[in-house]
Order: sequence, then structure tokens, then C-alpha cells
Amino acid sequence: NDGLAESTDLGELSGSVQLFASMLPAGDADFYRFSVSESGLPGNANALLIRTGGPAGDSVVVLYQFNEEEDRYLPTVSDDDSGDSYWSQLLVRPEPGDRFALRIEETAFPLEGIDTYSLSILPVALVVDEEPNNTSTQATRLAPINEASTEWMVEGILDVSDAIDFFALTVQDPALVQ
Repeated sequence: NDGLAESTDLGELSGSVQLFASMLPAGDADFYRFSVSESGLPGNANALLIRTGGPAGDSVVVLYQFNEEEDRYLPTVSDDDSGDSYWSQLLVRPEPGDRFALRIEETAFPLEGIDTYSLSILPVALVVDEEPNNTSTQATRLAPINEASTEWMVEGILDVSDAIDFFALTVQDPALVQ
């Protein structure tokens, strides 16, 4: 699985995927392919958490998406070090029917190889903010976390189809807002 043509086919995602592999000899790269069902991700999932891990190592992950017009996989996002320690982590929101390839490489220099690493692809459910809230007049009103709290919190998603969100809050008494 050292190239896109030889990539390990993980098939259509029907749940979580976890596998263990190595990047040996030094300089080795591993490639994997997978797809999302035409009906979307399993259960109520609306995103994929892709991460690497292991006892020791430093990885970079590049996610490629198949482009129908060009009839090939094109890189869309990459990560180095967002996961635990020096491992990689991506959070993506695929569409039904999307096809992907992953490239995983060691990034610590000098390259020594990685005896064991894990790859996890986990369908997850992200909280989607109430829409529409794409202008200041449509801003979603925030309320404190609880009655005694002076903290507000919101969870939401920004993606290609929803690139901006507005939120509004009311400060009743003079206060420092950070």
C-alpha cells in the first residue's frame, strides 16, 4: 500500500474502522481508500474523525477526495500534530457517495520508520447550529449556560455550504466581556 494505485481498500464505511500497521523501512508511506455510502454516514453521524496514534512516532495525514471531473483523487486537507503527541487528526464532513484516499507518512527527521501505528476512522455526530444565522439580523440568541452563570457557549459547524454564522448575546450589567 505504498502508493495510491496499491492502496489498501477499506470499502464503504459502515461503522468505525481501526487498523494497525507500520511504516517500515524508513521513508515508507501507507495509502488507504474508503467511500461513504450513497445514503450517507451510518447512524446519526455527520462527520468523520480520522486519526493516527501509537506508542512512538510523528505522522502527517493527507486526505484526498475523488474528483469526478478530473477522474482522479485530489488532496483536500492535511494535518501534522493535531492529535495526541505528534500524531495526526482530521475532522471532515463528507457528502453521501464521496470517495477518499489517505496518505500517512512519518515526519520526524531523520526518518527512522515507525514500528507500529494505528489508524482510526470514526463516524461522529457533531452539533449543528440552528440555521439560518448567516447575517446579523438572523443571529442566533445565546443564553447563559445556566442561571447563575456568566458564561455563554455555542456549538456549531462551519463548512462549505455554511461558511459564516452570527450569534447574539445580551450583557445585562456592566461587565468585562472576553
